[in-house]
Formats: sequence, structure tokens, C-alpha cells
Amino acid sequence: MKTTLLKLIISIAFGIVIGGILGFVISEKKYFLFNKDLGLVETFKEYTNIRIVKQYFNKNLGLASGFVTTGLLIIILLSPELINQRKRLIRLSKTEKIKVIITDDHKIFRTGVKNGILKYPNISVIGEAGNGKELLGILETIQPDIILLDLQMPVMDGLAALPIIKEKYPFIKVIILTMHNDASIVNKMIELGANSYLTLEANNEEIYNTIITCNAYGFHITEIMKKAIAIIYERNNS
Repeated sequence: MKTTLLKLIISIAFGIVIGGILGFVISEKKYFLFNKDLGLVETFKEYTNIRIVKQYFNKNLGLASGFVTTGLLIIILLSPELINQRKRLIRLSKTEKIKVIITDDHKIFRTGVKNGILKYPNISVIGEAGNGKELLGILETIQPDIILLDLQMPVMDGLAALPIIKEKYPFIKVIILTMHNDASIVNKMIELGANSYLTLEANNEEIYNTIITCNAYGFHITEIMKKAIAIIYERNNS
């Protein structure tokens, strides 16, 4: 963390200096280090006084160059570390136990999903609920990393439970696992804060991959989500 912060500070500092010089040179159409009339030393004095600095900050092109240079340096210095961080997150998701609660009104279905994902050693199912109200009761005592949530349930369905979960426990990732594949429903659940969306056609591997990706990154865009977004986009632009 300290190394990343130091690299970020260095990037910004170098970006401001180099971008400032580059921006001034470009915007003024003059060379910084050489002026045949003034000579090297006089040129340096002329182009490093406070008047020139103020003049530079009034130049849009100079500012743009500074921002671009800063961005490039940040990418160059931080990209390897960010990539390694992503790898570490995935590695941790595959080694540390991910706590899951399954919520569906059909016990047979809950058992099937539970047995399917427990084949993976880094998954721990810490609870089951038959409806949203029962789930909220469980969450008062234990909080999982992931909730697999059905939409159509008695007493309190997933549509009603999701906003409450997100308000009280924003750190919990919720994956919708339901029979509904209508684009409007998918987009509605995304708007309400669902971290991913799967239909009952998803196999154990798909459910598992969605769990570890949501746990690592906070979201996972599935194929049905892509299709739903595309459909809504076409509807809004037709």
C-alpha cells in the first residue's frame, strides 16, 4: 500500500514538472533549452521565472499535456502492481473460505445448489433461508460474504429483500439465482444493487466462478446480464 502511494505521488510530481515544460514548449512554440539570441543560461532564467509559470497555467494545451503525462506515468508505474493485486485477490478467493448463504423457498433446490458448490474446498455454506424475511433474521446474527438470492418467494421475495440487504449490509455481495430471465427484471435487480445475476440454467461451475469473482472484485457480468443490457439499450434507442 505504501509503495503504491509513493509511486502515485512520484507519478503526479513528475507529470506536473514534465507536463508543464512540455505544455509550455508546445503552446509557445519555443524551445526550452536553446535560444540563439539569449544563450543557454539566459534562456533558462527567462523560461523559469514566475511569469512564465503563471503564463503556462493559462494555457489549455499545457494543462492537457500535464494531465496526459501524469496519466501515462501512473499507468507505467502502477500497472504491474495493479495486475499483481488482481492476481492476489483471485488467489485469495480460491484459497480462503468464502461464506455463502442460500435463499430459496424450495429446500430440494437449496440442497442441490449447496451440494454443488461445496465440491469446491474454498466454499462454506453457513446458512439457508426459505424467504427474504427469514434471511434478514439470519443476517442479524451472522453475515456471509455472498448471498445466493431467489426472486420469487413467499412472505418476502428477493425484490423486496435486496434493497434492505444493501442498505444494512452493503459489504455483502448478492447474486440473484432465479428462473426469471426477462431483461427488465435483470436490469431492475442491477439497479437495486445486485452484484450478479444467474438463471437456474447455470451449472455448478458457473455459480462457483460467479461467487469467487464477486468476492474478489465486487461484481460479475454474466451472459444474461450482457443480453439484458443490450436489449434495454436497443429498446431505448429504437
